[in-house]
Amino acid sequence: MFPSHATNLPVGGSVSDKQLQLGEDEATLALREAWTHSLETLASQINRPSFESWVKTARPLRMQGTTAVLGTSSQFARHLLESKYAASITNILSQRLGFDIKLRVEVVESEEPAIMTDRLPRMPKPQPKIDDESIFQPLNDKYTFDNFVVGPTNRLAHACAAAVAEQPGKTYNPLFIYGGAGLGKTHLMHAVGLMAMQIRPDIRVVYVSGEQFTYHYITSLREHRTSEFRRRYRNVDLWLVDDIQFLAGKERTEEEFFHTYNAIYETGKQIVLTSDRPPKDLELDVRLRSRFECGMLADISPPDLETRMAIL
Repeated sequence: MFPSHATNLPVGGSVSDKQLQLGEDEATLALREAWTHSLETLASQINRPSFESWVKTARPLRMQGTTAVLGTSSQFARHLLESKYAASITNILSQRLGFDIKLRVEVVESEEPAIMTDRLPRMPKPQPKIDDESIFQPLNDKYTFDNFVVGPTNRLAHACAAAVAEQPGKTYNPLFIYGGAGLGKTHLMHAVGLMAMQIRPDIRVVYVSGEQFTYHYITSLREHRTSEFRRRYRNVDLWLVDDIQFLAGKERTEEEFFHTYNAIYETGKQIVLTSDRPPKDLELDVRLRSRFECGMLADISPPDLETRMAIL
């Protein structure tokens, strides 16, 4: 997806006498010290999940002339550092080092798997405001970003989920998280809803499983209440649908889901879906698969040993 070569990102300015006096080893040591002290400032400028996932996990490799070289673990992380956070990083490092620098980010193998428990500030747990005549499942307030253990196999899904929670409908829409059972997909989905309501208490959230959507739709047909069904499902700001694979083989339900999806998406509202497999492997209408694939796909793989130990 992203080019593998490193990219120079200039910030302008001239080389100071101080920089010219530093040898290569001294300059690298100075970079490492400056990076350590810069993290606190960067943490105040970048949202917490993104800082923890992408900035904090980068490490200073070396100075090459006036170029600070940082290392990160993936092409996606490199892309984010260069495209979103380069200006903040270069400005702060330049201030710390005493001369203007350029930034280059390289993909390197991690010395140690990056393990952490996300430490978002604790906030009062909101009571989910789903529907006045609630037919939907409530969000589980035990599934938060605060207690989600982040490791190499779920870092992308975690970062995307946090970004969606902060700005629903603005990025990664739809967000499609897939992976095997018990890997944290549902945990992240609940965390998205809870954090979105912490930020914007008036947001209208609907959390539902694929099985529940099917049951509600069939019931509305039997009771001749499809208009009410559509009103309840389409009047939302954030739609969370768990285990979408359950719709496979249910043609009428798939058709209704397709129109519900379009109605929500076309009004700029956020959709988050989970499945046990990627969209291309779902036995669903091709129109649904194509819509899912147009969004952000984030997989969660089984955790490595260090992550399993952190979870325990």
